[in-house]
Amino acid sequence: MYNSGSYPPQSQYYPTQSSSASYPPPQGYQQYPPQQQYPQQQRLNVIDASHHSAPWAAYDLQQTEYDQIMGIFITFDEDDSGELSRPQMKRLCKCLNYARSDADIERIFSQMDVDGSGALSMAEFCTWLKYNKADPETLYGLPQYEYNTILMHFFEQDSNQDGSLDVQEFIRLGRSMGMAPDIAEMVFQEIDINHDGGIDLHEYLMYRKACRRH
Repeated sequence: MYNSGSYPPQSQYYPTQSSSASYPPPQGYQQYPPQQQYPQQQRLNVIDASHHSAPWAAYDLQQTEYDQIMGIFITFDEDDSGELSRPQMKRLCKCLNYARSDADIERIFSQMDVDGSGALSMAEFCTWLKYNKADPETLYGLPQYEYNTILMHFFEQDSNQDGSLDVQEFIRLGRSMGMAPDIAEMVFQEIDINHDGGIDLHEYLMYRKACRRH
């Protein structure tokens, strides 16, 4: 189990009205990974690190990051094929906060699928990640470790893996981080600004970013 440390004091869960009224994405968020840095027609040489003693280093990842990514990749590879189909990749993208729109997910899939097979290997996935790693400090004001920990906790409570938490799932998330159920429910209502009964990872991360300002 990943330990996210202490939550901020209760007063920090409630940003001012101006900061919590909406959650605009950080500048450039919809373009992440930036199109100009990784043109769609560009093809990378896939790095096969399966025989490396430290495969994470081949992809410029920390061992903990690599282990997390591999664990999630295997989880979404439901047929144990060793590859991800488009639908599986779509769910993984939302889980890892790589993209939110179907168009962005399709673009990312096309970039990853170097051999054009219509399925992604772990090597293709990690090769793409090497050149398109998120900068959570810029996007959400979070250090990498805290960002990774939040992703893992969110993923653990997302029981149907649709990239969104309902109120009961969010209460379980809060409990795992030391938040009382009644407080968690109040926080859920605070974050769920469109009142659709669900909180996606981006909404939650934007809320955490707002909390850090107070």
